[in-house]
Amino acid sequence: MKFLKVIKVVLLMLVVLSMNISAQASDDNKDAILGKWLMPDKMGTLEIFKCSEFYCGKIVELEEKSEDGGPVLDVENPDETLRSRPVLGLQVMSGFKYAGDNTWSDGVFYIPKKGKEASPDFILVDEEHLNIEISFLFFTKTVELTRIKEEQANKKKGLNNNENFK
Repeated sequence: MKFLKVIKVVLLMLVVLSMNISAQASDDNKDAILGKWLMPDKMGTLEIFKCSEFYCGKIVELEEKSEDGGPVLDVENPDETLRSRPVLGLQVMSGFKYAGDNTWSDGVFYIPKKGKEASPDFILVDEEHLNIEISFLFFTKTVELTRIKEEQANKKKGLNNNENFK
């Protein structure tokens, strides 16, 4: 009888320990979203960073140019006073929290091309791919971003290119 009690206690301890390890492993992944991400069709680059205990993001590179050669402006913004601000450098992501299972949610994402805000989920598919899932009623749209590694960013800027040193 004592033996069964000891077994029960040991099993209970193992269950509690495994739950604690699982929770710790989940928390260890919460910063995996940080870094630079290439937007679809190579439109530009979104950089995701920590802002306090939340995750935020801003557009740090933009391929699109305005017709007059100046900066692309936030012309679709519903607030007329903000329509003259440049999209480059614009914080478009704020207040996201890690929800577990490689998902960040509960934040606001601003879409400059549409002048609208959404509350999507950011889902890390693997180390190189991040999906933005925007749901509206019964419809879900998924946009896939691709991680830009530091060496890719340097190459794009002409840095770390051996031909420059020959």
